[in-house]
Amino acid sequence: MLEQGSSLATSWRGRHQELRLNTIRWLSERPGLRMPRSMGRWVTRDDYVNYPERFATHQRLDIRFGVPVRRLDSSRGGWRVATSAGD
Repeated sequence: MLEQGSSLATSWRGRHQELRLNTIRWLSERPGLRMPRSMGRWVTRDDYVNYPERFATHQRLDIRFGVPVRRLDSSRGGWRVATSAGD
């Protein structure tokens, strides 16, 4: 997994502190890890920022930070990803 920023949910971290998701909690979950009810129906920015970190740990994702994608091409059912770290 590639992340242009220095941490997961980088773009969310700089958003307004009072920001909430505009979809209810269960529609915003990722496969394999539910958002706890304690986050409420409309998840806050801070709760959402923490969720991708928990998801990555739970799924044991290999994340490459500081790697922007420069170009993305699809052909013959596959993908070619050109990044700052190479293809």
